[in-house]
Amino acid sequence: MNSPSSEWHRSVEAMRIVADEFVGAGIKAAVEPIRSAEVSLVHTVADAVAYIADVDSPGVQHINGDTYHMQVEEKNIGLALLEAGDRLVNLHMADSNRDALGRGSMDLDTIIRALYIIGHNAPGRFVTPEPLGPGGAPYPARYGRPEPSVLDSLVRDTVSYFRDREEAVRNS
Repeated sequence: MNSPSSEWHRSVEAMRIVADEFVGAGIKAAVEPIRSAEVSLVHTVADAVAYIADVDSPGVQHINGDTYHMQVEEKNIGLALLEAGDRLVNLHMADSNRDALGRGSMDLDTIIRALYIIGHNAPGRFVTPEPLGPGGAPYPARYGRPEPSVLDSLVRDTVSYFRDREEAVRNS
């Protein structure tokens, strides 16, 4: 936990207030570690595991990973995915530069191996493409007017590259 304890505890208390609502609605609430340049709480899978433990509710038991943030905050993405284990319900995929997979320096083969080890290739578990383009920042993409055809192309390229690498890993 790399944040002031009062902020952590306020967040945990607030999450406990709404956690039962997730259960009642059939929602798998997931905590997403985000790089420390963007948020003050939960930067790593270990932080997410600690946060989930502190919330201590059946309504908050899952993790949403994001490879972009993991490259900044985790020592080893493969090991972080193993630590997340069956708590991982989704993994956002973009390369090291937030571009389509294969256009940066991320070790996708290790990530795919880790996903198979934790049984992530099962119903109810997802890997979702989330490239924003070279050097993409989430805020202009969220508040600006990105070109839909460019984003569609980035997603197609990400899915295609992921499937190619998955096949190569499975056949190795």
